[in-house]
Amino acid sequence: MAISDNKLKQVKQLTLLTISLLFLISCSNNSEKVNIEFVEIIKKAETVNFLMGATEDELNRQPHRQNDPNYYYSDESALKVILDRAYQIRKYEITNQQFADVMYIGLESGQILIKNGDLYDPFGRQLLGIKHFSEDKYLGVQFGLEIQKEELKIIESKENWAAHAVTWIGAITYCNLLSQINGFEPVYDLQDMSWDHSKNGYRLPTEAEWEYAARADKRYTYA
Repeated sequence: MAISDNKLKQVKQLTLLTISLLFLISCSNNSEKVNIEFVEIIKKAETVNFLMGATEDELNRQPHRQNDPNYYYSDESALKVILDRAYQIRKYEITNQQFADVMYIGLESGQILIKNGDLYDPFGRQLLGIKHFSEDKYLGVQFGLEIQKEELKIIESKENWAAHAVTWIGAITYCNLLSQINGFEPVYDLQDMSWDHSKNGYRLPTEAEWEYAARADKRYTYA
């Protein structure tokens, strides 16, 4: 049985996303104020059927499953999915400089606050893991942003590194701010974190949209 992508919840499994902000999607070609290069994944009026998830062979090759024969990846097993919504995805990961530039505008407008050495929204939710990640000797080496004297700063020579340790709230806040900058309608209600499908701004992909963009029906696991 095929499941519509509309029934699949948005990607927000982790409180801290140690992913880069590659997942910026738009259904519009207008990018006059901030130059963004997109790749078209599904065209208007196009419908795509694909097998989402891991095959049994892929699951069996995962080390911790081989060590535990009773372990079962119920949320990773393959299922047929229908994608019928046109979307584009940003071609390159968002850099520290690009992320900070948008955050500066949020700080100036009062939509973002600096508190306890980190970035927060007006509801008290953390947007970055600055303190958590910068104090870790392993994770901190990848981090490129810091708070100095109540100001957001980019660590020297890391301007073009991919933005790192952005929370899910931080990611959707970035999307909304960028939508405002480029004259689009913000997609997210940041109070209840709902997604308004009628708006034309930037958003995160659903889990199915991300997997199709990264892999589609290719036989290899990683693209």
